[in-house]
Amino acid sequence: MRTIRAEPTPRLTEVQMLSTRAVRRFFVEYGCETKHQIASVLAEWFEDLAWKLPPKRRPWEGEHHNSVIFDAVAVGVTFFAQIEAVHRHTRPTLHVLN
Repeated sequence: MRTIRAEPTPRLTEVQMLSTRAVRRFFVEYGCETKHQIASVLAEWFEDLAWKLPPKRRPWEGEHHNSVIFDAVAVGVTFFAQIEAVHRHTRPTLHVLN
């Protein structure tokens, strides 16, 4: 991450860092304590992702290859919820349109 931040770019590109803690803190508001619970909520919110939902992992198993999809979506959702909260001067929440 330091390299990405320090690398000069020809464009004015802003890099935003979002910690794992921030993502988990956001999803706790929706009753999620594990990565699988977060992925399950995301699959409910974004029905197009439901078929990619990985099975619940057993402690001795490695992470399913589809988990990275849900990690990326979780970061994006958290980021945009934080942006919305800044503009509204409220706590980060998500308004899902169905």
